[in-house]
Amino acid sequence: MKKITNLILLILTTSVSFGQNPSNEYYKLVTKADSLYEAKDYLNSGLVYSRAFEIKGWKIRANDRYNAACSWALAKVPDSSFYQLESKEIKRSYTNYDHTIIDEDLASLHNDKRWAAFLKEVKRNKLKKEAKLNSILVTELKALNDENQNLLKDMPEFVNKNGSNTQKMLAFNKTIDEGKTKIKQKIDAIIAKDGWPSSDLLGLKGEYILSALVMSLDLKDSKKYLPLIKESVKKGESMPEYLAMYEDRFLTMQNKKQIYGTQVGQDPQTKHIIFYH
Repeated sequence: MKKITNLILLILTTSVSFGQNPSNEYYKLVTKADSLYEAKDYLNSGLVYSRAFEIKGWKIRANDRYNAACSWALAKVPDSSFYQLESKEIKRSYTNYDHTIIDEDLASLHNDKRWAAFLKEVKRNKLKKEAKLNSILVTELKALNDENQNLLKDMPEFVNKNGSNTQKMLAFNKTIDEGKTKIKQKIDAIIAKDGWPSSDLLGLKGEYILSALVMSLDLKDSKKYLPLIKESVKKGESMPEYLAMYEDRFLTMQNKKQIYGTQVGQDPQTKHIIFYH
């Protein structure tokens, strides 16, 4: 299974206004299906995915179809698995060929004559998407993300050694702030050149990296990108779930309730998925 549930699970479309009930119900069901998968209750996981897909007025995401297929395959119900893999969402936009060919969840399907046809569709989508991908831009964003992570990786050890209210800590925080400012300037330069990068240019990995960079900035700095993201989604150039994630993130940063429930984590004791408030 391609695990994306703790990153983003909402599938929003421009034809469905943000905040409508279908989004909340869909998200809850897909989250439940994922939890059942983790508990190895594959049959009920597949059934709950099917309930989510029946919600009207809601666009189904290819990754959710794929995850449902994994549950059905592990439940030894190949016809239901291929029903998901042959869906219009998979045929139109599922591209993760490299993961699919090694995914053990689907191993029971490999001898089925339908498997080769499915792989052919995925590979075609992958090649089509790669033709549009701006690999130089994605590499640049990855380097920025590495730089951003390096700013913070030593903080726990530094605090343990020097304390949180010391002159050394103030100097350390100043270094981090200066680094964040440089990263923000580089993001601004990218956007100033060509506007907010589209999904086609970035791919799933690049789009996630950009969102992680933006949300790592201070609220004031990151929030200024929101109108650009909204416009990009409105044009159909960016994935709507990222807009939902941005808006929820901004709300939780202000200690407000999120709208769509995209900010989730795992309770360290119960292992249950929890929603941040």
